Amino acid sequence: PVSTNDALPAIRANITLVGGRSTTIRRDPATTNTFRILEVAAGGTLRVEGIFVLNGFLTGNGGGILNAGTLVLNHVTLSGNSAGTSTANGGDGGGLANTGQARIFNTLISGNKAFGSSAGATGAGGGIFNTGTGDVRLFNSRLSINTAEDGGGGIDTGLNAESRIIQSTIDHNLVPAGGTGGGGIFNVGKTSLDRSLVTLNRAPSGGGVFNVPPGTVTVMRSIIRNNTPNNCVPLNTIAGCTN
Repeated sequence: PVSTNDALPAIRANITLVGGRSTTIRRDPATTNTFRILEVAAGGTLRVEGIFVLNGFLTGNGGGILNAGTLVLNHVTLSGNSAGTSTANGGDGGGLANTGQARIFNTLISGNKAFGSSAGATGAGGGIFNTGTGDVRLFNSRLSINTAEDGGGGIDTGLNAESRIIQSTIDHNLVPAGGTGGGGIFNVGKTSLDRSLVTLNRAPSGGGVFNVPPGTVTVMRSIIRNNTPNNCVPLNTIAGCTN
């Protein structure tokens, strides 16, 4: 069945989408209709390779992709997607909202936004919102120029969720004034950085990383620097991160 929230039917089986140099699935920005691009239901598996996923816009979670199953992205661009609106319902995961298992390779997640709302709902995870028992692994990829009005401009990892960032870059992401923090990373669960760079992100606090205990952030052979107003919060509690 086709959901009015999705451009394509929700994935409930094992599906692979393979594109070429300029293959694009996008919502026409001129339309007044709101919908995300892709949804993977629990038990479904979706593999996407060589495709631009653009301009999804939904007053809910997962503007570009909502995943509750198994998702594999390889050489994908996830850009210009939005979750929530500033006047109606807030949303989380502008690019991707994940409660399942996501494996992301050689992918650019850029220019996505998670909105809060005037009704008080917050927007978290501009690029990726990983929550529930979600498991995200990011390999050789980039989270850049994403915005979350509450926290986690690049990626937000919730309680019981786990995000592993390997040989990747998180840069130029933003949490604007009035938000909580974590321009690059907001963590309540488990986040690990391995051979990765977190730089030039901005937020009211924790420009690079904002960790909420008992959440844990592990830094291995990685660099966190030149974030505004500081690299990591709470200060001096994340080994391998200095301010």
